[in-house]
Amino acid sequence: MSSGDAGLKQIKDKNGKPVKDSEGRFVWEIRISTGWNPIKKKYGIHTERFHGNKTAAKKRRDELKRELDNGIDLDAAKTNLGDFADKWLSNRIESGELAENTIDRYSEIVEQIKSYLGAVAVSDVSPLMVDDFYRAVKADRGLTNTSVRKIHQVLKQIMEQACIYDMILRNPCDRVKAPQNDPVNRESLSAADASRLLAAIDKAESEAYAAESAKECRQDERGNFERGYIYGMSAIACVLAARLGLATGARRGEILAVTWQAIDLDSGLVSIAASITAKGTVKETKTKAGNRVLALDAATVDALRKWQGVQARELGKVGFRVKADTPVFSNGKGGYMNPCNFSRWWRKFTAEVGFEGLKLHELRHTQATLLLAQGVDVKTVQNRLGHANASITLNWYAHAVPEIDRAAADMLGKLLDEPPKPRIVKWRKTA
Repeated sequence: MSSGDAGLKQIKDKNGKPVKDSEGRFVWEIRISTGWNPIKKKYGIHTERFHGNKTAAKKRRDELKRELDNGIDLDAAKTNLGDFADKWLSNRIESGELAENTIDRYSEIVEQIKSYLGAVAVSDVSPLMVDDFYRAVKADRGLTNTSVRKIHQVLKQIMEQACIYDMILRNPCDRVKAPQNDPVNRESLSAADASRLLAAIDKAESEAYAAESAKECRQDERGNFERGYIYGMSAIACVLAARLGLATGARRGEILAVTWQAIDLDSGLVSIAASITAKGTVKETKTKAGNRVLALDAATVDALRKWQGVQARELGKVGFRVKADTPVFSNGKGGYMNPCNFSRWWRKFTAEVGFEGLKLHELRHTQATLLLAQGVDVKTVQNRLGHANASITLNWYAHAVPEIDRAAADMLGKLLDEPPKPRIVKWRKTA
């Protein structure tokens, strides 16, 4: 074999005849030294089988040498994308940087990636392959552009990690145009509908108190004094949680995580600094900007003050002492309310009072839209919503700005339409 054939060996059978595959192509073995491995204390050898003619085999060998010279880990690059994606996700979870909801979303996306590209070697993933994957997963699973874009963001992170590990030279996702997010229709209530909802909450609150009192009377009549649960308390807590949502625009998890030490009833303030996940884990708010102190209207303060006394009295019957760290919107045992239970109550309540299909999050959009439409400055609205910066608020609620713009135009027109005032020239003594 000539020096130009170094690292290239044609596979032959026991009779010395060149082996061919089912398509009639010659089979070659490419062997390249990857240098001294200080951990294994020996020289590494990268071995690869190639099917084709000798010229193509040499081309592949030289390509591998160039990749090795450029720092590519040839053995690692043979790892399939499915295994590498699993390892990437495991590392992200172990870092402790991901919230539970994010872990669930990433896990689902990784499974989608694996179902289409899992068997492909990391080094073989091409821009065309990625583009084909996006089209296929969208068509097969009926995904929206927004969902495909989220898949793109995760796959791009995975392939970027492969670049960092010297498994590939370039990220194939960099050369693929991700679909744009679908337009988001942020529904919100009008001022009249918000007032109607508040009236329904007032009525539901009175009914919940009456129902809880009746249930407790029945328990007393039965002599059921050893129970560990107060019947009917969760219903009152759900109504009050909805009231706070309408009053502050806070998220579901933020509302249910509020404890009594976060509320100053004398000053009419509530501090939003934590959130509870769908799995019941209490964590910090979504962003640092999410930590905020919000003013409460007088009616909401009065409702919470009344509830504070009732909650302490009723839970005391089962030996629970309400303290500063007790959840305001607790269950019948004094613990945090299950977010899913609250959502079930909300769906039932809104259907009964003529707001079927209304999402709790739309109270958040309602607050932003109404405040901006009334001329409240963007910075104040940003703080109430807990957005990281004002641009997010404007991008999400730009539909409310035209009303402000119209008011500004009318004001400017009125100013310009006023007759000019006489100009007063100050007298100055001449020399």
